[in-house]
Amino acid sequence: RCLLKHEGDERFWSLAAALADALWRNDHDKLEALLSEYGQQAADRAQLSLEARRDQFLKDGHYLTGTLHYAGEWYWSVERLDHLGHRLNELGLGGADWPLPYGRAKRARLKDTPEALKGTPLALYFSFRSPYSYIALARTYALADHYGLDLKIRPVLPMVMRGLTVPKAKRFYILKDAAREARLHAVPFGKVCDPVGAGVERCMAIWPFAEKEGRLREWLRAAATGIWSQGINAASDNGLKFLVENAGLDWNRARRWLDDDDWREQAEANRDAMMAAGSWGVPSFMTQDDMTWGQDRFAIIEQRLLASLQHDDD
Repeated sequence: RCLLKHEGDERFWSLAAALADALWRNDHDKLEALLSEYGQQAADRAQLSLEARRDQFLKDGHYLTGTLHYAGEWYWSVERLDHLGHRLNELGLGGADWPLPYGRAKRARLKDTPEALKGTPLALYFSFRSPYSYIALARTYALADHYGLDLKIRPVLPMVMRGLTVPKAKRFYILKDAAREARLHAVPFGKVCDPVGAGVERCMAIWPFAEKEGRLREWLRAAATGIWSQGINAASDNGLKFLVENAGLDWNRARRWLDDDDWREQAEANRDAMMAAGSWGVPSFMTQDDMTWGQDRFAIIEQRLLASLQHDDD
């Protein structure tokens, strides 16, 4: 309400910073002093304004705060400022030092290879319906192979198959953003066949067979690539056969697993473990006791792995 009252003032940004600082430091005295000095918009007027703004926000195509909107394109969180920086550069609007290295967190450096990290566990919580899970695969494999990590992949059902609703604006933004991130990492993307429902369940049913055959990595790569870049319908026999054979698996043997629902119990256990560790969605990564969410945090995952060695030395 205080910010709404001063929305057109030159001091808006400094006031916003001061209010945020007081809130996040839990400084009640400073907060009360700011509100007393600057005042607030009337509660009923503020409510109407915020409701109208929310409706316009969703209509314009987004659903989260901490988001920038520039010339028709959305940039959510600091992990997308690299895209905005590159776009401004292409328009001739950037300076020599722009963009700042916001995108650096998306990739691991993969420079040192300490022997002590070999065998360290890394769990990836993965969903076939998550384009971000697909985009993260190659970098996950590269990180695990570089450091000799014990990579365990934990399947979970997508949010909408767990009874959670996903706003329409979120679905559209995710596809556009995933395409942007896929281009950044040179991952094929764009010809999509949504596997929600039967497609996901059939891919999950093949999971234990692929693991038993020692080709789980290949199965994830083949299935996700088919779903997110080749438009393969995993819910059909022909589509699933194509994916299975692309993973180097025998279709006649694989199809016998489609009537086995044992994977459901494991998927539920994985979901429970993921949420207990502090995450709610995929892809999420568990290193020792640390949970990290997002395909754009590989440098952070790597830092935590390397920091664990220093902790062990201490």
